[in-house]
Amino acid sequence: MWYLEKPSEKDLNAYKALFYDKIQKKIEKKIEKDSCFKILLEEENIERLLISEPKELYELNNKLMTEFIKDYSVDELKEYQKTKENKKKDEKDTYLINKYDKLKEIQTIFNYNTLVSINQKKSYKIAEIKGRNTCTYCNRQYTITIEEDGKFITRPQFDHWLPKSVFPLLSLSFYNLIPSCSICNSSAKGEQIFSFEELIHPYKRSSPETDFRFSYLPNGKGGWKIDLYNLKGIEKETFKAFKLKNIYNYHYKLEAKDLLDLAIKNNGTYIEWLLNDMKEKKIAPSYEEAYRLLFGTEYDIKKVLDRPFSKLKRDLLITISKLNPNIAILESLKKGERKISFSFAFYVETLYQYLKRTLHIASYRLSLKPI
Repeated sequence: MWYLEKPSEKDLNAYKALFYDKIQKKIEKKIEKDSCFKILLEEENIERLLISEPKELYELNNKLMTEFIKDYSVDELKEYQKTKENKKKDEKDTYLINKYDKLKEIQTIFNYNTLVSINQKKSYKIAEIKGRNTCTYCNRQYTITIEEDGKFITRPQFDHWLPKSVFPLLSLSFYNLIPSCSICNSSAKGEQIFSFEELIHPYKRSSPETDFRFSYLPNGKGGWKIDLYNLKGIEKETFKAFKLKNIYNYHYKLEAKDLLDLAIKNNGTYIEWLLNDMKEKKIAPSYEEAYRLLFGTEYDIKKVLDRPFSKLKRDLLITISKLNPNIAILESLKKGERKISFSFAFYVETLYQYLKRTLHIASYRLSLKPI
């Protein structure tokens, strides 16, 4: 979750080629009226703005912006953003609006709307390079890219991790464009400015694994509600920024129900029959295939973001699989065993865990003896 694999050098070069010449021509034209824009043609700044990694990109933006705006300050930018919400502008609002008026000029050069939003060929190429099947932020919706016979059918939206309205130099920066669903792109995070310490940047993570885990609790109405284990620090702030607890609580009863029913109610007979039957017919799936077949999610953590709600499902399976016969079946299959046996202990222990959570029983002990 909240993870994007870094692109290859080939992909970055392909991305740079989409915009470099166009931006250069716009800058050259701008210089005729305002010489301060010459800085953008120096020190390979166009290339650096397009493909630098997050931290370097942020520092480059601050350095260049001081050439355009005296005493440029990101903290002041946050105040500038608030002026848009004020119906009646006071003296301070007017000062900030005038001071940061240069942002509008820069936006005409790095114009995301004309170069990406309405340019389907380029926007679909970017989506193809990004290669994200589900929303990077919520892992709740598919964000697949489909183009067929020259027709552009669907692609993800791109959230600007640093909002383009106040960071116009970064409007087309590869590492500032995060594939996302419409809710996470607009309704949730919005135009807020975050630091790298306040909000997870997907390109700064080394793995899709997280410290927090999804779990479950009874909701008192015969169903379940989300439980977030070990959610703290920057992960907690990211969860809050995208309002993910509210979003997941809404979907939880639908997405988690089958997995919980499987753990609590299923006696394992059907699954045992299914896998043994496939094995006898010499079409037995691999461990990863069987996991995907049974649970509708990926076993490999590197692929967990390829399907919606895979993070949720995988965490639930980790929670309920310690004594889960389905996992035992898969482990046996992985080892190449033909016959698979079960332990009645699982069913008793699962019932105990269910009653303990539902009835809030403090503690009691069961004697478990395998058949």
